[in-house]
Amino acid sequence: GSQLQPRPLTDDRQPIVLRIVNAFPQGTLGYRYDLVYSGYEAGAFDLRDFLARGDGTSIADLPAIPVRIRSLLPPGQVEPNALTEKAAPRLGGYRWWMTLTCVAWGWVLAAILLLGWRKKKTLSGLAAEASLADLLRPRIQAAMDNRLDARQYAELERMLIAMWQRKLNLSSIEPSDVVRKIRQDSEAGPLMRQLERWMHEPARDESVDLTKLLEPLSQLSAKDFQLTPESATSSVVASHDTERRAK
Repeated sequence: GSQLQPRPLTDDRQPIVLRIVNAFPQGTLGYRYDLVYSGYEAGAFDLRDFLARGDGTSIADLPAIPVRIRSLLPPGQVEPNALTEKAAPRLGGYRWWMTLTCVAWGWVLAAILLLGWRKKKTLSGLAAEASLADLLRPRIQAAMDNRLDARQYAELERMLIAMWQRKLNLSSIEPSDVVRKIRQDSEAGPLMRQLERWMHEPARDESVDLTKLLEPLSQLSAKDFQLTPESATSSVVASHDTERRAK
């Protein structure tokens, strides 16, 4: 008859699974087949029940193809439990983890900014409460110990000139008279004169009382002055430098 093919597998409990490996034409006699089958239940079966013709015609004229399946399991072997359906695990999670990471980094950044703000506020508070003597003591101590170079001496001197020029209201007088007025002042003069001696004389007078020298500055608050090298006007510095070179 016409060519055979395995019947479609529609039931996962089917006891036989049949496969046609080869079909060899035999002239008018039909075909010779190589069949491979697997049994999943013990018992006697007819392989015709698992075949069908490709053209849909009947297989009633086929001879019986009896087979017997013997169990490989020992008698009384318990069959495994049927599988139960379970929810598949959730895939991905990338967006959730990224959201969690961003939130964590946000908290870390907020903590860093808060700590920095508190530290800055604390330092600002300390600077506001400090006196000019507290601010300038390390630099003047370094000058006393001969640990400043010429540029650092000049910078410190300019800072003091700018500070006393503002304190003594000397902005309206001639630049050439500013330094002279500062030297003659009872409060500003001792420190300015001593600084010039340290700058120009190699020998150091160890009897200088730094606390007494800085006493006028201890009465002034640091928050009222912004001491930078640029605080002194260029005309005053130039005039003072000219006067010093002339001496």
